[in-house]
Amino acid sequence: MESNGLNLNDEPMEMMHPFEIDLNCLVIINHKYTLDGLERDENRTMRAAESLGDEGDPEMVSSILDAERRPFDEFRIAARNLAMVALVTRFHHWVSAYARRIDPLRKRGISLKEELNFLKGNIGEGPENASYFLALAEVRNSVIHGDSQRTWEYNGKTREVELRYARTPYQVEVSEPDLTEAIQKTVTQINWYDQKLICLSR
Repeated sequence: MESNGLNLNDEPMEMMHPFEIDLNCLVIINHKYTLDGLERDENRTMRAAESLGDEGDPEMVSSILDAERRPFDEFRIAARNLAMVALVTRFHHWVSAYARRIDPLRKRGISLKEELNFLKGNIGEGPENASYFLALAEVRNSVIHGDSQRTWEYNGKTREVELRYARTPYQVEVSEPDLTEAIQKTVTQINWYDQKLICLSR
């Protein structure tokens, strides 16, 4: 008779951390659906453009296809940038929650830099230096406050995004590998905080 339960020889399932579940629901799956939708629309548009140029000049057809493809490249850049905004926002939320596990009376709305410094002073820095996450936060800030520019003015101060996240002088452009790396590093950092606080019974 078959059993739906675990057998003694079965490998135990590794439970996802709630932060990973949060990211899957609010960042990763949403980003994947967006890219899938863009790919479907791009393929449909390319097929339509190719059919119009079946009997035309090959150079003209190529020019038309390039013009039709260009907006989809921009849509993908926007999708990656917005995924980074969502990632940093969720990371900031969780970092603040861990800070309040140490100090339940800690105010809300504190900057990510202050929250990371607070955790560093109380439980250590973690596997990743805070400067990495603050660079991601500047990407978020640029998209939200600076029209996705590499440098912009905010509250009388010049803000700047690291070159790796802005491959041209004018536009923030998060790559897919940068986004994947950011997801992995935020998950690792949050897991580290969690284990430290559990050891301290917090």
